[in-house]
Amino acid sequence: MKVGLIVSLTGNYTPLGSEDKKAVELAVEQVNAQGGLLGRKVELVTRDDKTAPPTRASWPTTRSRARSTR
Repeated sequence: MKVGLIVSLTGNYTPLGSEDKKAVELAVEQVNAQGGLLGRKVELVTRDDKTAPPTRASWPTTRSRARSTR
């Protein structure tokens, strides 16, 4: 079973991101040592967000987030 982690491994927040990654790796190791999740081993998939905010293209537009008040 794959579990994803998006964390800052480069950039301004590297110290926080690397500690987060270590904590999650430890948790995955402990879960797997106890037989995994629902009998399946957990695999951690990590991606570096480079401490960069999302690009404008990835944000929903105001219209798509707006709800009708009627």
